[in-house]
Amino acid sequence: EEYPWLVQIFTWADQGVPSDEIARRLTREGVPTKTGKESWPPNSVNGILDNPFYKGELIWGRQQVLRDENGKPYLDRRAEDDPGRVTRQSPLGAIIDVELWERVHSRRLAARGQRKAN
Repeated sequence: EEYPWLVQIFTWADQGVPSDEIARRLTREGVPTKTGKESWPPNSVNGILDNPFYKGELIWGRQQVLRDENGKPYLDRRAEDDPGRVTRQSPLGAIIDVELWERVHSRRLAARGQRKAN
Protein backbone atom coordinates (compact mmCIF):
# COMPACT_ATOMS: atom_id res chain seq x y z
CA GLU A 1 0.00 0.00 0.00
CA GLU A 2 3.00 2.33 0.34
CA TYR A 3 4.27 1.74 -3.18
CA PRO A 4 1.83 4.00 -5.07
CA TRP A 5 2.66 6.88 -2.73
CA LEU A 6 6.38 6.24 -3.13
CA VAL A 7 5.99 6.47 -6.90
CA GLN A 8 3.88 9.62 -6.45
CA ILE A 9 6.59 11.24 -4.29
CA PHE A 10 9.20 10.65 -6.99
CA THR A 11 6.81 11.76 -9.75
CA TRP A 12 6.09 15.05 -7.97
CA ALA A 13 9.82 15.59 -7.38
CA ASP A 14 10.49 14.85 -11.06
CA GLN A 15 7.93 17.54 -11.93
CA GLY A 16 9.87 20.03 -9.80
CA VAL A 17 7.58 20.06 -6.77
CA PRO A 18 9.66 21.03 -3.70
CA SER A 19 9.89 18.59 -0.79
CA ASP A 20 7.99 20.87 1.59
CA GLU A 21 5.05 20.96 -0.85
CA ILE A 22 5.25 17.17 -1.31
CA ALA A 23 5.08 16.83 2.50
CA ARG A 24 1.99 19.10 2.59
CA ARG A 25 0.29 17.07 -0.14
CA LEU A 26 0.95 13.78 1.66
CA THR A 27 -0.36 15.24 4.91
CA ARG A 28 -3.45 16.66 3.15
CA GLU A 29 -4.15 13.25 1.57
CA GLY A 30 -3.94 11.57 4.98
CA VAL A 31 -1.01 9.34 4.04
CA PRO A 32 0.60 8.07 7.27
CA THR A 33 4.36 8.18 7.67
CA LYS A 34 6.34 4.98 8.22
CA THR A 35 5.98 5.54 11.97
CA GLY A 36 2.24 6.17 11.69
CA LYS A 37 2.30 9.95 12.11
CA GLU A 38 -0.33 11.96 10.27
CA SER A 39 1.92 14.91 9.43
CA TRP A 40 4.86 14.65 7.02
CA PRO A 41 7.97 16.70 7.75
CA PRO A 42 9.92 17.79 4.64
CA ASN A 43 13.02 16.02 5.99
CA SER A 44 11.20 12.68 5.69
CA VAL A 45 10.51 13.40 2.04
CA ASN A 46 14.15 14.45 1.54
CA GLY A 47 15.30 11.20 3.13
CA ILE A 48 13.20 9.18 0.70
CA LEU A 49 14.29 11.15 -2.36
CA ASP A 50 17.98 10.96 -1.46
CA ASN A 51 18.02 7.26 -0.55
CA PRO A 52 19.72 5.10 -3.23
CA PHE A 53 17.95 2.06 -1.78
CA TYR A 54 14.96 2.96 -3.94
CA LYS A 55 17.07 2.55 -7.10
CA GLY A 56 18.32 -0.82 -5.87
CA GLU A 57 21.55 0.07 -4.01
CA LEU A 58 22.49 -0.82 -0.47
CA ILE A 59 25.25 1.29 1.06
CA TRP A 60 27.10 0.67 4.32
CA GLY A 61 29.65 2.96 5.94
CA ARG A 62 28.50 6.31 4.56
CA GLN A 63 29.79 7.92 7.74
CA GLN A 64 32.55 7.17 10.18
CA VAL A 65 33.05 8.17 13.79
CA LEU A 66 36.09 10.39 14.32
CA ARG A 67 37.29 12.20 17.43
CA ASP A 68 38.21 15.84 17.79
CA GLU A 69 41.30 17.12 19.64
CA ASN A 70 39.43 16.73 22.96
CA GLY A 71 38.44 13.14 22.22
CA LYS A 72 34.79 14.01 21.58
CA PRO A 73 33.29 11.76 18.87
CA TYR A 74 31.62 13.19 15.77
CA LEU A 75 30.32 11.78 12.49
CA ASP A 76 32.21 12.47 9.28
CA ARG A 77 30.93 11.62 5.79
CA ARG A 78 33.13 9.17 3.87
CA ALA A 79 34.16 9.87 0.29
CA GLU A 80 32.62 7.73 -2.47
CA ASP A 81 35.94 5.92 -3.03
CA ASP A 82 36.70 5.32 0.68
CA PRO A 83 37.35 1.58 1.24
CA GLY A 84 35.19 1.74 4.39
CA ARG A 85 32.16 2.54 2.24
CA VAL A 86 30.56 -0.55 0.72
CA THR A 87 27.93 -0.51 -2.03
CA ARG A 88 26.00 -3.58 -3.19
CA GLN A 89 22.96 -4.23 -5.32
CA SER A 90 19.83 -4.89 -3.31
CA PRO A 91 18.45 -8.42 -3.66
CA LEU A 92 15.06 -6.71 -4.04
CA GLY A 93 16.24 -4.78 -7.08
CA ALA A 94 15.06 -1.28 -7.87
CA ILE A 95 11.80 -0.22 -6.28
CA ILE A 96 11.63 3.01 -8.28
CA ASP A 97 12.62 3.20 -11.93
CA VAL A 98 16.37 3.90 -11.96
CA GLU A 99 16.05 6.60 -14.64
CA LEU A 100 13.38 8.39 -12.56
CA TRP A 101 15.56 8.18 -9.43
CA GLU A 102 18.58 9.54 -11.34
CA ARG A 103 16.56 12.44 -12.83
CA VAL A 104 15.23 13.41 -9.41
CA HIS A 105 18.68 13.06 -7.83
CA SER A 106 20.29 15.23 -10.55
CA ARG A 107 17.60 17.89 -10.15
CA ARG A 108 18.11 17.93 -6.39
CA LEU A 109 21.91 18.18 -6.67
CA ALA A 110 21.58 21.06 -9.14
CA ALA A 111 19.15 22.86 -6.81
CA ARG A 112 21.58 22.44 -3.89
CA GLY A 113 24.33 23.96 -6.02
CA GLN A 114 22.13 26.95 -6.86
CA ARG A 115 21.26 27.53 -3.18
CA LYS A 116 24.96 27.44 -2.24
CA ALA A 117 25.79 29.91 -5.03
CA ASN A 118 23.07 32.27 -3.82
